[in-house]
Amino acid sequence: MKTSQRGVSLIKKFEGFRGVAYLCPAGIPTLGWGTTTGVTMDDVKSGRKVTRSEAGALLALDLAVFEREVEQAAIKPLNQHQFDALVCFAYNVGAAGMRGSSVIKAHNR
Repeated sequence: MKTSQRGVSLIKKFEGFRGVAYLCPAGIPTLGWGTTTGVTMDDVKSGRKVTRSEAGALLALDLAVFEREVEQAAIKPLNQHQFDALVCFAYNVGAAGMRGSSVIKAHNR
């Protein structure tokens, strides 16, 4: 499955856009709409910038990874809304956090 446009919009709404690299509350280097993949402390220190278009491309790359993780973790079928919610959740807590969560365990029961 692929994240729907509603799912992407939800992630963008929750994450918010920041065009300059920063440390999230957990101390992880972050950029754009919550992208952490490939973002380093050097990016934060140098003030790496991205446009909304560039951030959208980074988000799309990240989503492909999280979509695969959700598909692998979900034993029972998902409808589009459930899939979008789980991808959003995984994007926020990480793939390992989603796999070990009570949310995916409850879904699989």
